[in-house]
Amino acid sequence: MELAYQIKIDFQQSEVENKYFTGSFSGKETPMEILKIIASINEITVQRDGLGYQIRGQIEKASKPER
Repeated sequence: MELAYQIKIDFQQSEVENKYFTGSFSGKETPMEILKIIASINEITVQRDGLGYQIRGQIEKASKPER
């Protein structure tokens, strides 16, 4: 994506280990649209910054109350 869209994607390898995506896009999507789809599937976060995008590790899930 960095080459195709001429953007910088910043991430820590250790935070995205064992995260995968297999699929295709039409080419009409923005980088943020693609990254949001990948992030939602893999429970990671993506944010836009001045130079590109930042991908961060696991999204904290709210704990369920015990019954």
